[in-house]
Amino acid sequence: MDYNGIIRDIRAGKVAPLYLITGEEPYYIDCICEVLERELLDESEKAFSLTIAYGKDTDMDQLLGLARSYPMIGQRQVVVVREAQEMDAFKKSSKLEGFNAYIANPQLSTVLVLAFKHKKPDARQSWVKAIEKKGVVFSGKALYDSQVPAWVEKFVKERGFTITPDVASLIADHLGNKLGHVANELDKLSIILPKGSKIDAAAVEKHIGVSKDFNVFELQNALGRKDILKANRILQYFAANPKENPPIVIVSTIFGYFTKVALAHACPQDKLVETLKINPFFAKDYQGAKSRYTRDKIIRIFGYLRDADRKLKGVGNKSIGDEFILKELVYKILH
Repeated sequence: MDYNGIIRDIRAGKVAPLYLITGEEPYYIDCICEVLERELLDESEKAFSLTIAYGKDTDMDQLLGLARSYPMIGQRQVVVVREAQEMDAFKKSSKLEGFNAYIANPQLSTVLVLAFKHKKPDARQSWVKAIEKKGVVFSGKALYDSQVPAWVEKFVKERGFTITPDVASLIADHLGNKLGHVANELDKLSIILPKGSKIDAAAVEKHIGVSKDFNVFELQNALGRKDILKANRILQYFAANPKENPPIVIVSTIFGYFTKVALAHACPQDKLVETLKINPFFAKDYQGAKSRYTRDKIIRIFGYLRDADRKLKGVGNKSIGDEFILKELVYKILH
């Protein structure tokens, strides 16, 4: 089952007795646990009917004792084992006979949640397959960088705000694809800004700290338009703020951008959005870049990018500073 389906079911009262929540993206694990705690127990019940345990401090006998006990008040108790991958029984796949017996006949007044962070259990193990039959197994994949802007737009909309695709991309480019970090910054905006307002670049600059004019997203746009003056102004800003703008990350982002421009050359105009996996809002920008950079030039640009990447990593470079490497790269791209 996917993440949205699980959340929908919980809110609709369709709750399983067993949840195995794993995956590369911790944000989904934390959110599912939080929704289960919030939706299944009110504040007065949590003190008596919510148990948070940690895998490192919990053995299988303790876990089964918690799961088989009855709620002190109310009709249901929730037992959450955070970092369950640290339990010895799961590490060694030992002492699981009692656990397998519990899965076969779970306590229906208990919702048992096993949260595996940063390490997934082997899906071939019998206890994992058994939970799939009796409960819910979810494995959340980390988003690709290109998927984060759409996620930002959806997150903002669900909280009653609006945002344009370019500002969503600005946030994604600055904060990366760790959704927990992105969500924290967006929650900060949702507290500060009036409900229903539009999140614009000025608000992002003021409250998140990314400049609306001097960032890698704007550098990418300046390169696409062959705006030499703007590109050099951005480079000056990067040189003055190297910690916030690491050159190796900038080179990687530029490589991703020109990869899409190369793809734009290879696909029909009506397939551009689908092929590049971009918001239609940006289609005209890639069409413009396609007209300004020939296929041969893009091939040369990939060579410049590889050379810059090697130099930034110290390969064949003992004396040239990162600032100069980046300036040289941008000069070669634009000329």
